[in-house]
Amino acid sequence: MSGIQHEHKTVNQTAARAPIASKVLHSFHIDPSSLSLAQAAALTSTNPDEVLAIIEARMRRDAARNQQSC
Repeated sequence: MSGIQHEHKTVNQTAARAPIASKVLHSFHIDPSSLSLAQAAALTSTNPDEVLAIIEARMRRDAARNQQSC
């Protein structure tokens, strides 16, 4: 996931990527909306690249766990 590409997507589009994305957004106090992730992050004094990096890391972690359990 490229931060440049995805920080222009809305919060709702970002949250729809994976169940963990909504949890990460919520942990940064970013509520569901049609704002871009960059705009919503700015309102909470959060770096959108950091949010996206955490979402990516958690998605990879979940995928690795799922692969190990198969």
